[in-house]
Amino acid sequence: MPVMERLIRATHKLLALAICLTLCATVLSYLGGIHWRFDYLAHGRVQWCALSAVLLAAGLATVAKESIAKRYIVLATVAFGLNAYPIAAFSFAPPPTVKQANGPPTLRVMAVKVNIGNRQYDAVIHDIERENPDLLLIMEVNRSWMRHLAKIERAYPYKIAAPRQHAFGMVLYSKTPFVGQRIEEWGAYRLPYIVATTRDNDGNLLRILGVHTVPPVGETAAFSNHRQSRHIFDSMSDREGPIIMLGDWNDTPWSYSYRTLLSGSNFKNAAQGRLPAPTWRTGFLGGIMIDHIFVKKMRVGGWHTGQKIASDHRAVIADLQVIPKRNNIVGLQRR
Repeated sequence: MPVMERLIRATHKLLALAICLTLCATVLSYLGGIHWRFDYLAHGRVQWCALSAVLLAAGLATVAKESIAKRYIVLATVAFGLNAYPIAAFSFAPPPTVKQANGPPTLRVMAVKVNIGNRQYDAVIHDIERENPDLLLIMEVNRSWMRHLAKIERAYPYKIAAPRQHAFGMVLYSKTPFVGQRIEEWGAYRLPYIVATTRDNDGNLLRILGVHTVPPVGETAAFSNHRQSRHIFDSMSDREGPIIMLGDWNDTPWSYSYRTLLSGSNFKNAAQGRLPAPTWRTGFLGGIMIDHIFVKKMRVGGWHTGQKIASDHRAVIADLQVIPKRNNIVGLQRR
């Protein structure tokens, strides 16, 4: 057998093997409820979708010459469909809105994780000034970061600061006064998250939570991440009025833990209805989307990510509109 023919056959066998492995990984990525490790595969849903599309195209290119069995084309098609469906469902779902909303958005919120080891303070400040949010959550802040962020305090005279010397410090800035505020701590490591009540530019009251959950690295951390997120969601489930929960959730819209978190919840991801954009490790492989802005009883007028700021994360920004309803305002004032 000629060398070239042997090489072609070997390539086709590798293609068939890659299709089978991609399909297996895709199926396992849906089984996060059985074992936490399978959710790791789910986080790469966009990458699996791209890979299965390439394999399907390669298979179609060779099947015409009967070099690869048609059953592998079917397997590649199934893999592509299983990966593309949740992305399409997220991207083409109606964005969070309510019928009472009228006019343009009146509130811009921004969450940015600066990376505690990042020393390019001016790049972060420039991104904040360019986006000009009304509410700003900054994560991974320590005392050094707080000193440099003093430059923005003229534009943001109100803040709730919980700096830490580890990676879970945070600060919430606002252009308008806080009506109520507190710093909660969660778990054995007493990780802070911020709960505040403020007003939008039209004077409507709303509640806002700044969150940075534990990265699901290892079994204990994975369960801790889900419990922490569940605790925060449950604490807001019976609250009336508009609510914003933003930050680094260390979870993607494709995982079992994410699906169970939002199942039956009144919260929606502000990015829903748009193509997913990576917010972490946005390099050669595209990164994954783990920073989110969840909203309740609000209209989303826009959502996008920020510029590169020498951090491993990009900021997430949303333009929102509060729905003024008197009973919601009373409910917020009473709590």
